[in-house]
Amino acid sequence: MSRSAQVAASWPASADSSATTSSPRWATRAVLVTNRLSLLSSGEPITAAQAVGIGLITEAVPRAELDERVDALASSIASKSPIVLKLGRDAYYAQRDLAFDDQLAYLTDQLAAVAATEDSAEGTKAFLEKRPPSWLGR
Repeated sequence: MSRSAQVAASWPASADSSATTSSPRWATRAVLVTNRLSLLSSGEPITAAQAVGIGLITEAVPRAELDERVDALASSIASKSPIVLKLGRDAYYAQRDLAFDDQLAYLTDQLAAVAATEDSAEGTKAFLEKRPPSWLGR
């Protein structure tokens, strides 16, 4: 997010939906618990720096650097194994509402699934051969 951007949220009954979101669902997990009610009840815009501070976004950069940062992040993600990214993303969402012990058991199984992929073997081989991996997506 650009440092000069502002974010606003309100309950669905907001009269000014152009400046707010119509649903607070996006904030229920991203924003630290202590900040949710204040952010959603007030509907007041916050700065990008404040959004970083409450955990709504991970970083803010000057607008002039935004495209460069987005490209760097996209390149970083694109350099990873697509199957491992998918398995990791799916595991994250599947385990987040589980009890801690159930999370550990589930994630242990998911780690085994990742280790069984061809990309896992390729990643290890590439590391040992000191070369970039050639992901297969399997």
